[in-house]
Amino acid sequence: MLNLGCSIARGSLQLFQSASVSIPKTCSESIVTPCSLISQRWATKKAGGQANQKGKSKPKHYGPKYGDGEIVFPGMMIMKQPKDVYLPGYNVIRGKDHSILSKTVGSVEYSKYKDENGKILRFINVMPLHDDWSPEYKQLCDVLVEKRADIKREMYGKGFEPAFYFSLAQRNGKMSWLLDAKHNFPGTTTPIA
Repeated sequence: MLNLGCSIARGSLQLFQSASVSIPKTCSESIVTPCSLISQRWATKKAGGQANQKGKSKPKHYGPKYGDGEIVFPGMMIMKQPKDVYLPGYNVIRGKDHSILSKTVGSVEYSKYKDENGKILRFINVMPLHDDWSPEYKQLCDVLVEKRADIKREMYGKGFEPAFYFSLAQRNGKMSWLLDAKHNFPGTTTPIA
């Protein structure tokens, strides 16, 4: 324990050798007491500068958005990835940020192939529904896309409460009746206004 104290004292006093402080070489030459040890400040996180101390970055939300067998429509993002881990296959395009987007209506299919060098290539395909590759399928896709657009237009065109999955009664186009209603909560005997 005494040797450890001497080595710490010698190490911390090496900074002051230029100030003509005599440092004993061995512990037998000096007596080390707790008061004779000079405290040394160790490196901290702040020593690296401010560049490495920024807060957490925003999440990038990488990963699959639709799984194998799920139905997608044109423009839907199937996979968001930082690099080309998955390559685009049939009826799929690669976005500017390496994301995989659907070009048509169909079901998602993940597949792996091994090339001649032994490297495994992963592909994402959008296969036609019921494995139908006919020209009539293109017309069916156009009809499905149009119906989906109509439903979304109708859904977002009017005001609705996202927490409710049913239509609410309205007076003069407003839900002011909610403010006038008296509600009985469980465990109470008097209505609360």
